[in-house]
Amino acid sequence: MDEEFDKLVDEFVKWLIEMNPIVGTILGLHEYDHLLPDASREAYLKETEEEKEFLRRLEELDPGELSFQKRIELDALIGIGHQAIFGAEEYRQWESRPVAVDALGGSILRLFTMDFAPLKDRLLNITSRIEKAPKFLEESKTRIVKPVKLWVETEIQTSKGFPVFLDEIFKTAKDVLSESELERLGQAIEKTKESLLDYEKWMEEELLPNSEEEYRMGKELLDKSIELKRLGLTTDEIRALGEKYLNRFRKQLEELAEIIKPGASVDEVREHVRSNHPESFDQVMEEYRDSIKESRRFIEENGLIDIPPGEELKVVETPEYLRNTIPFAAYLSPTRFDEKKTGIYIVTPIGDNPNLMKEHSYASIMNTTVHEGYPGHHLQLTLSRMNPSIVPSIIGMSMGATDTVEGWAHYCEEWMKEKGFDDTPEARFLQTIDLIWRAVRIIVDVDLHSKKMDFNQAVEFLLENVGMERPSAETEVRRYTMYPAYQLCYLIGRHLIMELRDYVKQRMGDKYDEEFFHNTFLSAGSIPVFLIRQIFDHELEAMGFPPQG
Repeated sequence: MDEEFDKLVDEFVKWLIEMNPIVGTILGLHEYDHLLPDASREAYLKETEEEKEFLRRLEELDPGELSFQKRIELDALIGIGHQAIFGAEEYRQWESRPVAVDALGGSILRLFTMDFAPLKDRLLNITSRIEKAPKFLEESKTRIVKPVKLWVETEIQTSKGFPVFLDEIFKTAKDVLSESELERLGQAIEKTKESLLDYEKWMEEELLPNSEEEYRMGKELLDKSIELKRLGLTTDEIRALGEKYLNRFRKQLEELAEIIKPGASVDEVREHVRSNHPESFDQVMEEYRDSIKESRRFIEENGLIDIPPGEELKVVETPEYLRNTIPFAAYLSPTRFDEKKTGIYIVTPIGDNPNLMKEHSYASIMNTTVHEGYPGHHLQLTLSRMNPSIVPSIIGMSMGATDTVEGWAHYCEEWMKEKGFDDTPEARFLQTIDLIWRAVRIIVDVDLHSKKMDFNQAVEFLLENVGMERPSAETEVRRYTMYPAYQLCYLIGRHLIMELRDYVKQRMGDKYDEEFFHNTFLSAGSIPVFLIRQIFDHELEAMGFPPQG
């Protein structure tokens, strides 16, 4: 039966790549790097029906006839299958939120930044995709039948920023492509810029006048979305945990403020700590690169986690078209099949607002690097891509295990402090603000999509509790509207991982080995925490530790 399951997985991956060549690029299968998918409504509906058929075939398999590892993989795939069908047929954001420019940028960004092949070869594939962009943009229009104003406005901003990215590609290509190849790229870029103007005009003149104001999911759909994530908690229980943690972390922040500047208020100490930042954004980028070296060296010198050979983490500026949804930093994971495991750490410039330099204070930079780089996203997702099975890569790519992926990165922020990395009162202060930020995310995520909070209230709640600059808070909330039940997974994932660690400690008693816990967790890949717990139960039983109860 294991062989039958593997054949079905292989068939699914082949279908996935042929249906959407961008997925092939993300996985490191580069046969279709020159192609774009069919972005039309008709194609999307056809893909959904075919995905439902794969799900039906997976559910027909008898888990009892599979090996333990394959049972875990089957469970994980069925889980993301149900999440995908829910999104396609019940939530239906795809017919309200235009995302063509974002998808187009994603199809090019990895080719441009990841050196899995000579730059010339990658630029030629980029040229081919840019040539196909006008058709892709036109097809995408057929999807949108219930436009949402906020999301249309966001896509307009994204589209207006995209030509800057295209110009950067052309500038790089001048020293690499032949004269005829460069001319071909230039022509493709000019045609795409014209198509972008037409796309923006369509959104401004046809979509916006007919757009709905409501962007929130609603309590019923939110409850189902959370249920499908299989976090083991209801929506109300998750929100209650958010309140509990928010109160706890506020008290911690007050205690740290008193240590740093006795008698000063939390707001005064926040301003003091956040004002200690590099003088220019160029220096900010150097600080991020240095923080990567320091955190990686700390892990290696202390033998905390096994870092695999052949991995690399690059720091680049967030492309212009992404800056209206990524206020601070983000991460692009390595591909599964490329030999070189390169991750991309993108950092958003401050633009013309010097106050935003406070978001890149020295203490904040180090904490963000722990989250995005070592031992956070980069290490976890690199190891996930190196898992013997492709299933964790599919789950991670589909955002089907956000409790594990975001939970692990958030967990690492505290764990590295526990191990003594950058453990100063100032660093602890900003790390605690980040803990408050994640607790606030739970409350905003739940209340926003339960329609108990609107956009402006969410922004004010962030400003009041986290103290970030207003433009950053507005960008944050804009992202929250697009990914319901995602933001709550940071702190809930951390909560679940810490519960799991306590559980393993109880099972192992005085034989508990922290390195065993972390390496086992990471080797499981990007699958939900409840399935990783099953892996621990299996491992611990094999090691002779009896079940509890």
